[in-house]
Formats: sequence, structure tokens, C-alpha cells
Amino acid sequence: MKKANQKILFYLLLLVSIGMIAGLSWYAYRAYRIYHVDQMQMKRLSVVKKAGALIRDIASERMQSVQYLSAGEKERFKTLLTKRAQTDHDLLAVSSGLARFSGGGKMRTMLDAAQSQLKAVRSRVEAMSQEYRDLLVDGYQIGVFEPIVKLYENLVKEIDEKSLKGEFDFGSRLARLYANDDLEHSYLAYLIGVSKPMKAEDLEIWDQAISRDALPDLGSIQDERTRREFSKILNPQSFSSELDQVRRKILYGIDDGHYPLTMQEWSRASQKHLSRLLHIATLLHTKATKTVESRIDSEKTRMYEYAAAVLFFVVLLLILSVIFYNMSKETQLLDETLKDIELELSPQKKRELKTIVDRRDLPAIYAFLAQTVKEANESKDLFLANMSHEIRTPLNGIVGFTQLLKNTELTSDQKEFVNVIESSSENLLSIVNDILDLSKINADKVEIEEISFNPIEKFEDAVESYGAKASQKNIEFSVFVDPSLPKTLVGDPTKISQVIVNLLSNAIKFTPGNGEVDVIIEKRDENEKEVTVYFAVEDTGIGISDDQKEKIFEAFAQADAGTSRKYGGTGLGLAISSKLVERMGGKLDIESELGKGSTFFFTLTLPKGTDQQKEPIDFAGLRTALVLPKADIYRKSDENLHRYVEYCNAEFDRFTYDDIFAGDDLILPDLLFVDHRYCRRGEELERFLNLPTKIVLITTGEMKREAEAATPRLSKLIYKPVNFTKTLHALESANVQAAPKVTQKREEEEKFSDLRVLVAEDNPINQKLIRTTLEKFGVEVTLASNGQEAFELRKQNDYDLIFMDIQMPVMNGLDATKEILHYEKVNHLRHIPIVALTANALAGDREKYIEAGMDNYLSKPINLPDLRALIQSYHLNKSKPSVRTNRQSTTRDQQEKMEKHLLLYTRSPMMAKLYANLLEKLKIETRIVKDEQELIEALDQGGYDFALLEESALDDDECLLLETMKDAGVTPLILIRGDEKNSHPCADTLNVAHFAVEVRKKIFAR
Repeated sequence: MKKANQKILFYLLLLVSIGMIAGLSWYAYRAYRIYHVDQMQMKRLSVVKKAGALIRDIASERMQSVQYLSAGEKERFKTLLTKRAQTDHDLLAVSSGLARFSGGGKMRTMLDAAQSQLKAVRSRVEAMSQEYRDLLVDGYQIGVFEPIVKLYENLVKEIDEKSLKGEFDFGSRLARLYANDDLEHSYLAYLIGVSKPMKAEDLEIWDQAISRDALPDLGSIQDERTRREFSKILNPQSFSSELDQVRRKILYGIDDGHYPLTMQEWSRASQKHLSRLLHIATLLHTKATKTVESRIDSEKTRMYEYAAAVLFFVVLLLILSVIFYNMSKETQLLDETLKDIELELSPQKKRELKTIVDRRDLPAIYAFLAQTVKEANESKDLFLANMSHEIRTPLNGIVGFTQLLKNTELTSDQKEFVNVIESSSENLLSIVNDILDLSKINADKVEIEEISFNPIEKFEDAVESYGAKASQKNIEFSVFVDPSLPKTLVGDPTKISQVIVNLLSNAIKFTPGNGEVDVIIEKRDENEKEVTVYFAVEDTGIGISDDQKEKIFEAFAQADAGTSRKYGGTGLGLAISSKLVERMGGKLDIESELGKGSTFFFTLTLPKGTDQQKEPIDFAGLRTALVLPKADIYRKSDENLHRYVEYCNAEFDRFTYDDIFAGDDLILPDLLFVDHRYCRRGEELERFLNLPTKIVLITTGEMKREAEAATPRLSKLIYKPVNFTKTLHALESANVQAAPKVTQKREEEEKFSDLRVLVAEDNPINQKLIRTTLEKFGVEVTLASNGQEAFELRKQNDYDLIFMDIQMPVMNGLDATKEILHYEKVNHLRHIPIVALTANALAGDREKYIEAGMDNYLSKPINLPDLRALIQSYHLNKSKPSVRTNRQSTTRDQQEKMEKHLLLYTRSPMMAKLYANLLEKLKIETRIVKDEQELIEALDQGGYDFALLEESALDDDECLLLETMKDAGVTPLILIRGDEKNSHPCADTLNVAHFAVEVRKKIFAR
């Protein structure tokens, strides 16, 4: 019943809306018709006004003709020509407007006749004809004025304005009166001007003109106010007789031509008489125009009001229709959706859904659907997590043991097989990472960081490793990172580097041997607060057609199926890069030509960092040069080197081999850059090494053995790609003596003495892998097969570091971490850093593990450089193993003497844990405080020797707080980093870059 009532109500509203639309539309159309007619009326009035102007112009031209005929002066003729041009202009204007009148054709004929007669009269005037009666009466008056005045009368008749009919009739008669009075004006002016006696014919013409000089009856004007105004101007009682006195004077000279007044005197008196008629004509047109304009404005407003009302009801009708349609579709769609979903639900969920549907409770139905979708998304996330874990776990063993196997003695065939395994593993890992990255982006779980970073260092490091890959394919690889970029920028360097690396990896993959790949990062714009940076990766690879460009940034898309078969890959890299650039405020775009190569580029506007103090670079006076076999060799890398050197204010030149070795006239530069590519043979390189100047050899990893053999005789050895930092070091080497060669083995430098590590891992293969890897680092390893074992071992032993897998039987890694943290807290034991070592790599995993109490995170497969760097961060340059024994034998009194008590206050909880761990290893009891209030409470409690503070965590009145600490007997130390200022106005500082050394120096020395 409820739905039926809703339908009836909707139908009624629809009918009312349709009726209102129909009625209002009719009124709007009616208003538009009136508005249109009035617009046409305005255009007709404009033509009437132009016709009146034409009558005045012809009268003026006739008078100018009279003056020319009477005087015959050239200046008079020039004035006459100007007046004729004005008359012709008005003739054309009237002619073009006749189409707006119903009798336009007939009126055009009249106008053409007048125009033809006017041309004839003008020719006779130019010939100085003395037939003045024919010119002024037959020519101008009858041949020109009469048709024009008749045309004016016809135009006025078509002005359908009832309220002004009397005024327009009066105006038509005034136009004829004006033509008659102007004939008297010009005719007598000629006779007076040439002092010509009047004949009988002249007197007859004059007499006729005087007899017609009578005002029309003002009674035809309906508006009393207008009638009085016109009467005041024209003065009907004296209008016809106001020239009688002047006329009587003229009668004295009719017999002999000696008139008692001049042409100018007669013209002034007559013109005053005519000006009254012109004034009335102007008033008539102004009144008519205002009347029509007022009606146009009124009808226009009314038309818009009706149109707005129609639009309102049309929109209302559309809204009602959409609502009704959506209600119908919603019900249908809901029923269909419920049927589809019901097939996927469990029996319990089906019963729950049936109960809700029977009640027709729409909010409950939507809540049920939302919950179902949420559970589906959670299932997807769980699937991705499990997939990542299940793939990464065996992959960890494959990658790890492959890396270990490469460090053993292998035959050439075995090395090839190992390389294939490693390459295949890396490809599989790359695919898994790409799928996870895309999942994070699509789920909106990617966070863009805003941190300060050095763009030159960050971007150079990001692309450095690709020099070897380019060298393997014999690709000329160049990098230009603009050295004029600010020292620090604020943004997400990791995401930017990821995009650059993705683009660079594709460029090298799709560029054949002997091709070129160029990375360009340069400043485009800069102001006080931010910098616009242009990023581009250019290659001479296979290129992309215009059709393929449209889909190249789609997930799993490549140029064509053959591309995937030939070059491999999933097509996810560009999709991920495009989305990341978009998140950072840019747009990834492409310029490409099939068969010639591609350029992928984007721009980002990044804020400047706070530290902009660059060290001055000035190598003025240093002469450098690049030597190539021929002068016509051009490479981007050479141009980049040139730009780097010039930025350092050093001189740069180019030489060929012939220039260098041709004779003794050449003055060698202070530093000579030699490309190993062009002097591979020993004797070729030897020639350069024998030159009396310093040599910088630019080489690749493929020629490493030959290059290192020549190292003692080189000023500097540079591996491609050449970047700004390498160039700077090369220039610095020009003034540095060669240092003795370090002969220690790398493996010896990487040993970590006196480190005991507990590894919780359930997979036997991964146990063996990480144990072997850590033992190669010199670490003492203890294994636990599950979380429970790890917890028990922690209670029984002391370790320096714990690696904790997450998914393990009996007790998982998170629960084991929780138990260990609780055990340490209850027993007041120092905290052992716990590092998550897991195959889980979804968005939020790292944050979840850190929040659970872990100190760091490593994903499987384990990356050896990352593992080594992590161990280094926890290794405090311990002395030899005997230190542990000595420490164990130290008396309790000595321990108490060494111990210090310290308060630690930083913004980052993770960094606080890391600092506390390092301090406890140095026998410093540390208390972490979370905020300034807790810091003050700790000071009140007393018992602390030092306070280690991060300046950014303090308020503006930090100096007051620091002085309070000093008064309480606590020595404050401000944490700084290597690139920050090294002093503070109110306290001593401690450099994080040399943490252990600084702690021993500034805490234990006190």
C-alpha cells in the first residue's frame, strides 16, 4: 500500500510539473514574440533616423554646391567632396536597412532613382553649370529631395507604434517642410552670392516656397506634454513670419542684383529657422527610441522570468523522473544483487539475509552488503599475505644459497647455471613485488613521505647500479643530475627513486646493444620556497606506436604480446610508476617513435629543505680536457661531463688522439679524461699513461681488471655512469698525491666480532641459510624452531640481537615478541633488539610489527647488503672477544662506577628504542620519556646524570627548560646529525653520526 501511495504521489507531481511547464512555456513564447517584434521595431527606428540624417546631408550638400558655384574656389570644392562622402555613407546605410520593411523593394527603387539623379546633379555642379534653376529645383529638389522625403514618409508609416502615431505623422510633414524651407535657403543664397537679379521665374519659385512655409497642425500629437514642448520650440504664431523682415530686405535688390545683405547673413537667418525643425526631429526619434527600449526591457525581464520558471519545473520534472526511475531500478537491482550474492553465502548468512529481505529493511540490507564486501576484501588481503609468504619462503632459500654459492670456486658452466638461477629468482621476486605494490596503490595504502633529502646524492645512488647492466649490453649510459639543485629538498626520495629505477630498467631492457640510455634530472624553475624538477629517461630502443601509447600505463599492459615474449616482464612497472607520480602531484608522460626510441618524463614541484648551505666549489685555473679518437663523436655523457666541469668553474676542452700525439706544440691540460672504451688494448692506454699530466680513466665493470691494473698510475679511476660526485672527486684528485693501495680483503672488513644472535625460524632451509650467512659475518648464531623455543632461549641466555620469523608453529613471532618484552620488563632486564624476519611484505606489515614492539624489519628473500647494514647499526665497534670475558670478571664496584643514568626524549619512538639499546650496551641506564610533561616529572624525581634531547621535540622556550635541568644537576645534550649545525646556544651537542665515540667522550669523560 505504501509503494502504491508513493507511485500515485509521484504521478500527481509529474502531471502538475508538466502542466506548469506547458503554461509557462506559452507565456514565455508570447513574451519572446513581443520582444522580437520590439527588437525589429528598434532596427526600423534606426533606419528612420538614418533617413532623416540623409535628408539633412542632402540639404547641406546642396548648400555647399551653391557656395562652390557662386565662388568657384578649390577649398570650397574640397569641402563639397567631404560632404558628398557623408551623403554617400548615409545612402548606403539607409539602403542596407530597407530589408527590414515590408515595402523595402518599392522603397529601394525610389532610393535608387534619387541616387541616380544625385550623380547627374553632381556632374553638372563639377562642370560649373549656370543653369541654377535646373540644378537647385529640378535636380536637387524634384529629382533628389522629393523621392527621399517620400521614402521617409513610407518608412514612418511602417513604424507600428500606436501610442506615437500622431508624433510620427507630424514628423513626416516636418520632413517635407524642411525640404521646402531648405530650397528657399539655397536658392536665395545662390542669387545673393552671384548678385543676380531675379526674373519672374525666380520670383515664382520663391513665392511658392514661402506659401508652403507653414507648420503642420500640432493637434495630431496625442500627448499633451509633448505638444506643449513642441509648441514652445516652434512658436507656431511667428514661425512662418520670422523671416519676413529678411525677405523684405532681399526685395530691394531683385531688380539689379544689389542685395542689402550678404549670402552669409541670409544663410544664418535661414539656418536658425531650419534648426528648429531639426530639433523637433531629434526629440521625436529620442522619444520613440526610449518608448520601445522601455518595452523591450520589460518584455525581456518577463521572458527571462517565465524561462527561469520553466527551467525550474523542467529540472524538478527530471529530478522526479530520476528518483522514480532509480527507485524502480534500485528495487530491481537489489533483488538481482541479493540473488547473486545469495549463491556465494554460507547457509547461516543466507538465513540472515532472508530475514532482512523479508522485513524490507533497506538500511539493514545495505549494512549486510557492506559487511560482505569488507569480508571479501579482508579475504583478498589474507590471500595476498599468504601468497607472498608462501612464495618468499622457498625463494629466500633459493636466492640466499645462490649468493653463497657464487662465493665458492665454480667452473665456467657452473657460474653460468648459477647466474641463470639468480636471474630467474630475481625476476620472480620482481613480479611478486610489483603485484604487491599495485595492490597497495589500488587499496590507497601507499603513504607519500615528506622528508628532507639531498637530491644529488639520492638520485645518483638510485641509478648507479644500472651502469653494470648497461655495460653488459654495451649500452652507452649517461646520467645528468643538475648540480645547481638545492642542497636539500622535501619529498619522498624513495618513491621518486623507485619511479626513476622502473623507467631506467625498462629503458635498458628495451634498448639493443650499442644503443643509448640517458637519465636527465634538472631544475626547471625555482623560487624562495620550492623548486620544479624535470625527470626524464631517454632511450634509443624499440619505441612505441601512437596506438600503443594509450594503454602503456595500464596494469599488465605492454606494447604488444610479442614484447612480453621477447623481453619478459609483467607490464606492471609503468602502471605503478604512473600512479606514484600522480600521488606526488605530477603526471608521467611519454614521447616515442616506433623503431627510434622513447622518452618517459614527468615534473615535480618540491619544497626546499631547511639546510641550503652548500660548500663552495671553485676549481678556477684548473685546465681539463676529454680526449676522443675523432672530433665527430658526440655522446650525451660527454656533454654532461662538460656541464659538470664548468659548474665547478674549471676549464674544459676536447682533443682528438691526433691533437694529443701529433707534436710537442700542444700544452697538455692539468687533467685529461680518457674513455677506456676507445683504448682497450694495453699499448693504447699505455700511451696516455706516459703523458706528463694526470689521467682520469672512465671505464666499466666489464673492463675492471685492465683498469685496476693501471690504477697506481692514474689520478682517478671512474666507473660509468659519470655523475657530478665522481667528476668532483676527479677534479679534487688533480691536487692530491696518490695514496697507497689498500690490500685488505673486503671479507675481513665485514667481520662482526663478539656478536651473539638468536634466530627464530621454522623452515629448515632458511635456518641453514641464515646461519651460514651470519657465520660468514663472524656472528655467533643460536637457532630456535618456533616462538616458544625463542622465548625459552631468551630467558636462559643473553643475546645482542634477535631475528624473529612471524609465521611459526607452537607460538608465532608476534606472541613470542610480546612474551619477551613482558619478561624483560618484569625482570628489569635490558631490551634486546628484535628484528622481524618474514616473507610478509604487504602494506602495513612493517608498521604492524613495529607497533607490536619489534625494533626493525627485514623481508624475505634476504638482501645481503641490507642484512649487513642492519647488523652494523646494532654493532658498537666492540673490541676483541676478550672484552666479554673482561666484562664478566669486572667487579660489581667497577660496574657501578661505570654506570650512568640518562633521560632520553625524541619524537620518534622507534629511534628512541634504537638509542636506548645502544646506550644500554655502553652501561648507561636509560629512561625513555614520551613528552615534555613526563620529562619534567622525571627531573623532579631526581637520580639522573644526563638528558639526551632531540631539539625538534622541544618547545620554543627550550633554553629555559635546559637551564632548569642544569640547576637540577642534569647535563643536557642536544642530538644533531652530520648535516646540521654543530652548536646550540644553551647546551652541548652530541653528533649522531659518531654516536658511540661522542657518548664515550661527552658522558664517560665527565
